[in-house]
Amino acid sequence: MTQNKMDRVNDGKWWRMVHPDCTTARFMVTHAPRLVKDRTVDNVEMRVEVWGKRDRVPLTCSLSEMREQWHKLVEEGFVYNGD
Repeated sequence: MTQNKMDRVNDGKWWRMVHPDCTTARFMVTHAPRLVKDRTVDNVEMRVEVWGKRDRVPLTCSLSEMREQWHKLVEEGFVYNGD
């Protein structure tokens, strides 16, 4: 990820996805190094929680691994909700 995008990845930042069956997924940054120059896709920790008909056990992993989770949800029909 380019450094100018890593400045948006701060502790507490979150993104939401929804499925047509009203299931919601929320991706949250749980830990990011304080200095932007120290952030990488491997040392930023994230958590995904899924609620609704497709409930799952919350998962915590690095940003690079979380991208795979995002793509899996897209394949299942989830769409980004940028509200």
